[in-house]
Amino acid sequence: MKKNLAILLLILQFTAFNQISGRISDISFLDNCLGTKEKFIINGNEQLQLQDASASGTSNQAYVSFASESIDNAVWELYVKINATTSSSNYARYYLVSDHSDLSDNLNGYYVMIGNTTDEVSLYRQSGSTKIKIIDGVDKRVDFPVVEVYVKVTRDQDGNWELYSKLASESDFYLEGTCTDLGIYQSFYSGIYVNYSSGNKDKYFFDHWVI
Repeated sequence: MKKNLAILLLILQFTAFNQISGRISDISFLDNCLGTKEKFIINGNEQLQLQDASASGTSNQAYVSFASESIDNAVWELYVKINATTSSSNYARYYLVSDHSDLSDNLNGYYVMIGNTTDEVSLYRQSGSTKIKIIDGVDKRVDFPVVEVYVKVTRDQDGNWELYSKLASESDFYLEGTCTDLGIYQSFYSGIYVNYSSGNKDKYFFDHWVI
């Protein structure tokens, strides 16, 4: 059953609408990704985990991306765990929409910020190198020694966005905010980008991916 689920997820991932639904349950998931995938593993808990043996200093980057055209009437979900306090050097971005596979470069898209200096869950629009916060989540929402949060985003065909978060201790999603934004209307990729210090080179975990 577990093997069949892994195969099903990979098939769903690369359908016309590039849907994913369920757990990351097979190492071959990374084979179908782009980016610095050598810095990630699928661990024993069937989670995508950062593992960068070459990390040094306070500012390292890693990302994985895959084809996704979802944007109109779309729902995105992700579980994120960070075994460290977030900061300007330690945070994750969940790219819902991107026109480039390289999530470390200039691109046009939308992403959810988990962490950064305000320890928030917020939604941004990125246009080239310009990043604009369009839903400002609650400051200190993920201000814990261990961050464990579920993220959910919805967008309809008219560009109405809703951003939700749910901590591991909570039973229901919390509405971080809403907005209307039609600045970007096409998607080609989705994925995860991580900025981290060398001391946190293996402390980021991702699971329960839904697009």
